Amino acid sequence: MEAVRITNPGKPLSAGEIDALEQRIGATLPADYRQFLLEHNGGQPWPRDFGESAVRRFLCVGADRALDDVEGTRGFYGTRLPNWALPIAKDAFGNLIVLSIVPSQAGVFFWDHEEEQSPEGLVKIAESFAAFIDLLKQPEQ
Repeated sequence: MEAVRITNPGKPLSAGEIDALEQRIGATLPADYRQFLLEHNGGQPWPRDFGESAVRRFLCVGADRALDDVEGTRGFYGTRLPNWALPIAKDAFGNLIVLSIVPSQAGVFFWDHEEEQSPEGLVKIAESFAAFIDLLKQPEQ
């Protein structure tokens, strides 16, 4: 598989900015996601498909629009998301890709807003952020 390219990223973060984010959310980010923020801080991936969905955009830290921002999106959804879930991306249908910020619950999950009250509403799709990136593939022709 070809490497995932990220276009239209946000301003890459410094280590100090990521440390400040970790203080605000009260958790240490996984090293692979931290590296992504250092290099890209959001953006549109290509390839972008995974399972039955596709990443429309990775969220930024410090984005001007609240719903393009990791913390703004987390605040918007509030208690609809588990407290261990950090939104990191969106698909085209208003669903979220969330990263666990609790080591005992490590992984990346798909949150289906239409199924949020059922067990199928939050499904683990990868063991880590790096594994999630490896899942991304080109749409089938």
